[in-house]
Amino acid sequence: MSDNPQAALDALADPAPLTLGQVALLEKIKSPLLGGGEVTAADAIPGLYLLSLPSSEGARHLETLTEDAFAWADTLAPADFTRRWLGAVKALRAFYALLPGPEADAPKKASPATAG
Repeated sequence: MSDNPQAALDALADPAPLTLGQVALLEKIKSPLLGGGEVTAADAIPGLYLLSLPSSEGARHLETLTEDAFAWADTLAPADFTRRWLGAVKALRAFYALLPGPEADAPKKASPATAG
Protein backbone atom coordinates (compact mmCIF):
# COMPACT_ATOMS: atom_id res chain seq x y z
CA MET A 1 0.00 0.00 0.00
CA SER A 2 2.97 2.33 0.57
CA ASP A 3 3.65 2.17 -3.19
CA ASN A 4 0.19 3.57 -3.87
CA PRO A 5 -0.51 6.73 -1.82
CA GLN A 6 -4.07 7.03 -3.16
CA ALA A 7 -4.91 3.49 -2.03
CA ALA A 8 -3.49 4.32 1.39
CA LEU A 9 -5.65 7.43 1.64
CA ASP A 10 -8.72 5.53 0.45
CA ALA A 11 -8.14 2.84 3.08
CA LEU A 12 -7.85 5.49 5.79
CA ALA A 13 -10.95 7.31 4.61
CA ASP A 14 -13.39 4.40 4.57
CA PRO A 15 -16.42 6.21 5.99
CA ALA A 16 -19.07 4.99 8.35
CA PRO A 17 -22.59 5.64 7.08
CA LEU A 18 -24.02 8.95 8.23
CA THR A 19 -27.36 9.28 9.90
CA LEU A 20 -29.98 11.77 8.82
CA GLY A 21 -29.60 13.43 12.22
CA GLN A 22 -25.87 13.95 11.75
CA VAL A 23 -26.35 15.50 8.32
CA ALA A 24 -29.14 17.71 9.69
CA LEU A 25 -26.78 18.98 12.39
CA LEU A 26 -24.16 19.82 9.75
CA GLU A 27 -26.85 21.71 7.85
CA LYS A 28 -27.94 23.49 11.04
CA ILE A 29 -24.43 24.82 11.71
CA LYS A 30 -23.91 25.52 7.99
CA SER A 31 -20.81 23.35 8.01
CA PRO A 32 -18.46 24.05 5.12
CA LEU A 33 -18.02 20.28 4.84
CA LEU A 34 -21.33 20.34 2.96
CA GLY A 35 -20.24 22.95 0.42
CA GLY A 36 -17.26 21.39 -1.29
CA GLY A 37 -15.22 24.60 -1.60
CA GLU A 38 -11.98 25.45 0.16
CA VAL A 39 -12.23 24.37 3.79
CA THR A 40 -9.64 25.07 6.47
CA ALA A 41 -8.98 22.80 9.42
CA ALA A 42 -10.56 25.42 11.70
CA ASP A 43 -13.68 25.41 9.52
CA ALA A 44 -13.90 21.60 9.52
CA ILE A 45 -13.40 20.95 13.24
CA PRO A 46 -16.98 21.70 14.46
CA GLY A 47 -18.55 19.49 11.79
CA LEU A 48 -16.11 16.65 12.32
CA TYR A 49 -16.75 16.85 16.05
CA LEU A 50 -20.51 16.56 15.49
CA LEU A 51 -19.93 13.54 13.24
CA SER A 52 -18.04 11.85 16.08
CA LEU A 53 -21.22 11.88 18.20
CA PRO A 54 -24.71 10.43 17.91
CA SER A 55 -26.93 13.27 16.66
CA SER A 56 -28.95 13.43 19.89
CA GLU A 57 -25.75 14.08 21.82
CA GLY A 58 -24.40 16.47 19.18
CA ALA A 59 -27.59 18.54 19.43
CA ARG A 60 -26.89 19.06 23.13
CA HIS A 61 -23.47 20.55 22.27
CA LEU A 62 -24.67 23.24 19.84
CA GLU A 63 -24.47 26.09 22.38
CA THR A 64 -20.86 25.26 23.26
CA LEU A 65 -19.91 23.77 19.90
CA THR A 66 -16.76 25.75 19.13
CA GLU A 67 -15.26 25.29 22.60
CA ASP A 68 -16.16 21.58 22.75
CA ALA A 69 -15.01 20.92 19.20
CA PHE A 70 -11.60 22.54 19.62
CA ALA A 71 -11.05 20.72 22.94
CA TRP A 72 -11.86 17.47 21.09
CA ALA A 73 -9.54 18.41 18.22
CA ASP A 74 -6.66 18.83 20.68
CA THR A 75 -6.90 15.08 21.36
CA LEU A 76 -6.47 14.09 17.69
CA ALA A 77 -3.22 13.25 15.96
CA PRO A 78 -2.88 14.90 12.52
CA ALA A 79 -3.28 11.53 10.76
CA ASP A 80 -6.50 10.81 12.67
CA PHE A 81 -7.85 14.27 11.84
CA THR A 82 -7.04 13.72 8.14
CA ARG A 83 -8.67 10.28 8.19
CA ARG A 84 -11.83 11.72 9.75
CA TRP A 85 -11.91 14.62 7.28
CA LEU A 86 -11.51 12.38 4.23
CA GLY A 87 -14.02 9.92 5.67
CA ALA A 88 -16.56 12.69 6.25
CA VAL A 89 -16.24 13.93 2.67
CA LYS A 90 -16.71 10.40 1.29
CA ALA A 91 -19.63 9.70 3.61
CA LEU A 92 -21.36 12.96 2.67
CA ARG A 93 -20.96 12.21 -1.03
CA ALA A 94 -22.42 8.75 -0.48
CA PHE A 95 -25.29 10.17 1.59
CA TYR A 96 -26.27 12.76 -1.01
CA ALA A 97 -25.89 10.26 -3.86
CA LEU A 98 -28.77 8.29 -2.29
CA LEU A 99 -31.13 11.25 -2.43
CA PRO A 100 -33.26 11.89 -5.49
CA GLY A 101 -32.39 14.88 -7.63
CA PRO A 102 -34.51 18.03 -7.39
CA GLU A 103 -36.43 17.06 -10.51
CA ALA A 104 -37.43 13.62 -9.19
CA ASP A 105 -40.38 14.79 -7.11
CA ALA A 106 -40.88 18.28 -8.54
CA PRO A 107 -44.41 18.85 -9.74
CA LYS A 108 -44.72 19.48 -13.44
CA LYS A 109 -45.62 23.06 -14.28
CA ALA A 110 -49.04 23.35 -15.77
CA SER A 111 -49.09 25.03 -19.14
CA PRO A 112 -51.41 27.95 -19.47
CA ALA A 113 -54.56 27.20 -21.42
CA THR A 114 -54.54 28.55 -24.94
CA ALA A 115 -57.51 30.63 -25.93
CA GLY A 116 -58.55 29.62 -29.23
